[in-house]
Amino acid sequence: MINSWQGAVSTKKNWFDYTDDAGRHWKGYHFASEFGVFYNSGIDALDFNGDGELDYVWAVGCIADGNVEAPCLKGAILFSPDVLSGPDSWRALLLDPDVPRLQKIEMADEQTGWAVGYDATVLFTEDSGATWQRQPAPSDAHLYGMDVYNRGLVYAVGLRGDILRYSEPDRRLYAHPQWRNRVDGDLSEWNALNARHLNSDDMDSIQGEAPDPANLDASVRVRWDDQGLYLGIEVIDATLVDSGPLVDQIGVALDGANDGVIGDDDHAIFFLADGSAQGMPVGGRYAVVSGEDGYAIEAFIPQSALGGGFEHLRKIGVNVALFDARPGESAYAAQMIWAGEALAADPAAFGYITLFQYDRIQPTQIALAQNAIEIDGDLADWSDEHLYGLSAATADSIQGEFPTGMTDLSGDVRFRWWEDYLFVSVRVQDDQVTRGDSMRIAFDVDGNSALSPEDVTYQIWPNGRVDANGETPAAALAAGVQETAGYTLEIAIPAQALGGPLQAASRRQTLHVNYALFDDDDDDGEAETAMNWQGASVDGVRADFGWLEIAPITLLVKADFDDPGFQDTFISEWAPTTNYDRLDTLRIRPGGVETPLIRVDVDSFLPEGVRLSLAYLGLYTVQDREDASLTARLYRLLRPWSVSEVTWQQAANGQSWEQPGAQGASDQASTLTDEQALAPMGANGACGDRNATWFTITEDVQRFVAGEEANYGWALRGDAGAQINYVLGSTRHANPDCRPELYFEYTFPAGSLPTPTPTVISLYLPLIIP
Repeated sequence: MINSWQGAVSTKKNWFDYTDDAGRHWKGYHFASEFGVFYNSGIDALDFNGDGELDYVWAVGCIADGNVEAPCLKGAILFSPDVLSGPDSWRALLLDPDVPRLQKIEMADEQTGWAVGYDATVLFTEDSGATWQRQPAPSDAHLYGMDVYNRGLVYAVGLRGDILRYSEPDRRLYAHPQWRNRVDGDLSEWNALNARHLNSDDMDSIQGEAPDPANLDASVRVRWDDQGLYLGIEVIDATLVDSGPLVDQIGVALDGANDGVIGDDDHAIFFLADGSAQGMPVGGRYAVVSGEDGYAIEAFIPQSALGGGFEHLRKIGVNVALFDARPGESAYAAQMIWAGEALAADPAAFGYITLFQYDRIQPTQIALAQNAIEIDGDLADWSDEHLYGLSAATADSIQGEFPTGMTDLSGDVRFRWWEDYLFVSVRVQDDQVTRGDSMRIAFDVDGNSALSPEDVTYQIWPNGRVDANGETPAAALAAGVQETAGYTLEIAIPAQALGGPLQAASRRQTLHVNYALFDDDDDDGEAETAMNWQGASVDGVRADFGWLEIAPITLLVKADFDDPGFQDTFISEWAPTTNYDRLDTLRIRPGGVETPLIRVDVDSFLPEGVRLSLAYLGLYTVQDREDASLTARLYRLLRPWSVSEVTWQQAANGQSWEQPGAQGASDQASTLTDEQALAPMGANGACGDRNATWFTITEDVQRFVAGEEANYGWALRGDAGAQINYVLGSTRHANPDCRPELYFEYTFPAGSLPTPTPTVISLYLPLIIP
């Protein structure tokens, strides 16, 4: 139960049950069918947003083979962030055939929890269940029950009376990404997330008199990005000594590899209240600022000094010591060690820092192939397809001051491409356009989720000025235009800067990307607000980036009734002089006894000059034989035919086929275009995806578009075999869903843009900043 009236319960079946009236009544629903048959054996729930309603729920069990009584196929953990919205809210966190049936789950908080099950299985998570680590257990019994007292104390029970106890002092710090990491001693830009207070109540070792926590306390926060680790420490000291031969200080020991062994990745750093520091590694930075009641420390330690390899759940050993001086005394009144008996002598006794991504959900947006485009700030040549709104409601994070509404800060972003350029446009709503407003777009060029020399971040200002990694780019073009309540931006980024030519391959090319809007309402040249599409900052942690899919233009054409762009009929050996133009179906039999003919005017559907990459012809089965399948072969026709005159014997009046049935060498190509087993008919004659047969006609249509072959359409012949027949919907079928379809994917040839020069600023449209 999350409170006295709302809770959830495991059901030992494929069902979720909950109550909102203290158990008087229970409601529920089946788990989504996408998980198969889920045996729900354990539940835990949290009121994550504190509104008194069920929201976060974790369920454990297994996926069973056909029914809940059947053998377990794989251990399963499911999660819903909004369980009251129904079965579609659930997603799988773990589906693993190497994990046996799980019986119980319990979360210590929204991030940390355990699950136990058969064969002494113990799983641990510290990222809300996104990843699970198997922990060794001194038992082989099935574990059925568990109680989590806190992060450092857990009990599990199982068969044979086995009782397992996990216990350790909580010596862990959380490190999350953060927007702005300035090393100036001002911690006002740091949020309070996962601040850990270290004082005499939380120390392994104290030498001297233990100070009252109200008189000496260190609030420690840790952040990270792809460059390194950041420390933000605020020390409250009722008797601050920041001058003289002995001053207050705090020591931080780091074991970069968290291997418990002293090595090059280990550092002991001392921050003194007089503003100095000792032991700072090469490339590190720090600032110590004293105040009336203590001192603040801000420090940066480069990733390279800690062994590199920063990623989600990476651990760094850590220890902290507080040294409390007294005015005029030559020895410290108190020395307090957080973990173990000494600050740096025994890394095996350290606690640890765990690095966390902002989240583990990285969405994909689409960059669509583009025809002609001008980089002038006018977005009239951009279509509205794949337009992505960025606002306080859709951004992964808002850092700094929160916008007062859509007109304060929001934007519509679109991506287009040629082979040699990526184009980005944004229409920004901003009621105060000032000199510090901008958009940034960052690229993880090699896609490895780590900082690389090739990575690039572009920044574009409302007047069209652009830089790349802080310098004027050699080949990018940009333009900006002020509007009534905001501004528009366009930028053309050379594909070579992003790793090479862009192309719409069958396996889609993707770019690892992030972008953000920055707002400077007080016009001091520095943004107070960052609105990030993904993560806590636009280019801090590349693992938090989203993806941009390089996509062709797609076109699906469904034939209208008697559509002039589609011509179809069939010819029959059994009625060699009969024309079937007016029928609403196409009949096909083995051996070509009845053969559909289909012609489509592809030029009427495709723009001129396209580069076609994919073409399909879709036909729907409206009648079949339940006891037999039929393979159909598609051949390109080599001569014209009249849909209203064609028969088994003739292509048109007075024009016989070389061989009856259009089977001569001059009637049809000898090379097969495609072959497919015809799909079954739908229930009650309905036509849907499972009743469609798609034939690949890409090479034929490419030759038609290029003018290399004349377009006379295709003949569809049933493979020789049993005397069965299938019936397909024609352009005259009464049900529009059953009529033929075409699917195309295409791009355009690259256009041309002005050649960038050192005076490229002349391309930018002037923008008057109020």
